[in-house]
Formats: sequence, structure tokens, C-alpha cells
Amino acid sequence: MKELILIERDVVRKNEMEAVKRVKKLLMMSVAGGKVDRERLCIKGGYAGGYTAFAALAFRDTFKAGLL
Repeated sequence: MKELILIERDVVRKNEMEAVKRVKKLLMMSVAGGKVDRERLCIKGGYAGGYTAFAALAFRDTFKAGLL
């Protein structure tokens, strides 16, 4: 059972990091199009989105602030 839990955690982490990559790509497209100021980006998330927001803040330099 312990091995199954560890595998599930790894899958969740992998999926969350993929979500962070997709969000960053979308934002960089918005920045390039002049719709968003890169120096004022903030991310907000609750529940599972809170983990995505935390991962985005911890592992990327994209966001200047976050609300968890």
C-alpha cells in the first residue's frame, strides 16, 4: 500500500508541474501580445489549484506574488 501512495504522489506532482508549464506558456503569449505586464503577474489557487499556485511560485520565476 505504501508504494501505491508514493506512486500516486509522484503522478500528482508530475501533473501539477505540467499545469504550471501550461499556465506559464499561456502567460508568456499574453505578455508577448502586450496584454499583460510581466512585472505584475500574480497567481491564485485554492484546493488543488493552491498546490499548482505554490509550485508555480516555488519552482518558476514567472510570478511576483501569489494568493493561496
